[in-house]
Amino acid sequence: MSFNLKLKRYQKDFDHSYCFGVYPTLELLNFRPGSVLAVLLHSKGLENQGIMKIRDLCQEQQIEIIDNDNLVNKLSSRGNTYAIGVFQKYSMDLAPSTNHLVLVHPSSMGNLGTIMRSMLGFEKFDLALIEPAADPFDPKVIRASMGAVFQLRIKSFREFTDYWGSYPDHSLYPFSAQRRYIR
Repeated sequence: MSFNLKLKRYQKDFDHSYCFGVYPTLELLNFRPGSVLAVLLHSKGLENQGIMKIRDLCQEQQIEIIDNDNLVNKLSSRGNTYAIGVFQKYSMDLAPSTNHLVLVHPSSMGNLGTIMRSMLGFEKFDLALIEPAADPFDPKVIRASMGAVFQLRIKSFREFTDYWGSYPDHSLYPFSAQRRYIR
């Protein structure tokens, strides 16, 4: 596969996104290899065992590796990024027979990524996002999730009623951060 996408800092309207870091890139290669467009590597990571695994997985899956320190530095705001996975954004339907976590208007990218990571700990794989919501494919979310995003089924809905109409047989257990005082 010849990689010819012009890479710029991430914007929500892109059809592709990035995962920064060795571990999230390994998660991308292991759980969503069909979405990977290329992997960018920095020379500082040459001795890193994770980089060696990335190279092996890319070779097995015929994914292009681009060794380019300047491009890695340009795309990443951190100086310690040794790998960047470039992938095509994807969408999936939620499993109709399993429990879903539904987040209404989550705005913090760090919190969204942490919630994704926690979902895996509880063996939950379906996440519904009610818009407006933080972009689940923003590299900041992916980094906070430590790549957990690649094991989840995520679907966005314009309104809560759109979600509820799509899964009418699901029981709802709503929680709210707003405190209600009973008098």
